[in-house]
Amino acid sequence: MSWASRRRTTRIEDEAYCLLGLFGVSMPLLYGEGRRAFRRLQEEIIKELDDESIFAWQGGADHGLLASCPAQFAFSHSIHRSIERPISEDSSSLPFTITNKGVRMSLPVLEDCYSVPLYSLVQESSMQYLIPDPPHLQRKVQRRVLAILNCQQGADASSRIAVILNHDVSRDTYTRDVNIRLVKVSIKDIAARATSKQVLVAAGENPWDGITLMEEDPERLIVVQGLSGVLSHFKFMNTTLVNGIAITCDLQENETISIRFRQRRPLVAIYRSNFSPSHHLVLYLKSSDDETRIYAAITQVFGEDISTQDILGQTAQFGQDFLSSKAAESIVYETAHGTYTLSLNIREAEHASVVTVDALPRPQ
Repeated sequence: MSWASRRRTTRIEDEAYCLLGLFGVSMPLLYGEGRRAFRRLQEEIIKELDDESIFAWQGGADHGLLASCPAQFAFSHSIHRSIERPISEDSSSLPFTITNKGVRMSLPVLEDCYSVPLYSLVQESSMQYLIPDPPHLQRKVQRRVLAILNCQQGADASSRIAVILNHDVSRDTYTRDVNIRLVKVSIKDIAARATSKQVLVAAGENPWDGITLMEEDPERLIVVQGLSGVLSHFKFMNTTLVNGIAITCDLQENETISIRFRQRRPLVAIYRSNFSPSHHLVLYLKSSDDETRIYAAITQVFGEDISTQDILGQTAQFGQDFLSSKAAESIVYETAHGTYTLSLNIREAEHASVVTVDALPRPQ
């Protein structure tokens, strides 16, 4: 799925249909069903495999357990199924299945999720804790729990991937809390605190009528693929608003960055060359008025020992042109081996935008 997150298709349904042979499943092709095709694909995969890493995705605003598009698996390339379960299953546990009400599955659940140390998938040594909602936002019939998936990141067998679920106690149903990213929980804490439970989790959009979800604040995921080929010597520097305020993002080993976008003010992503530290590539990103897509433009800056503020100052006019849709769509990049045209390719999904910097040789 992580590999498929980069694929581009003309029709939305083909994001799912082109993967049928890869996963060895079959289903009717129903052009016009839109995003439902990718959910149906996951349902067919679940019928054949009991690999819980299919639930290890991030981003979007749906509160179901199934992803709405392949782009949500962009940062799941290092996640794979674990050989051993962290705690023994009870005798009544069953394989997870798709029902007309959602996904029914047995898995370890930590009810007291606020006292359990959690670890980031990006920063190995970064330990954090969930923070309870303020009293005025807390609901007696709904609470968060940690659901432990039987999958791990890379060779780290000392922890398991976890998702945050909202448990509606009155109906004994669960929805996914998409405002919190995937985390890791140590095997030691799982063995000491978790209990194996059968849960019913919404599969797609929230089907539990009448439930008000916690912290509902949809955000768009922007994925900027790591620069490769003739641009591989450019390394990510930082992301910022145009006024210089730093923006937090997730940085992967391959220099791919992920930004959770909630505001319409432009963002700036800056890259610095390892070969020539005075050379910077600068990407401007902004959301459309209806927040359903991303616009982007690229420029370059030269200067020794220049700061982020210097770069923003030098590209201020470019930023103004970008806001008024007058910025150039490509730039010329010259190297000792040839001249290239740099342009941006943007692939839109329902709740995510994937940006790739393309370098095409210019005719001599």
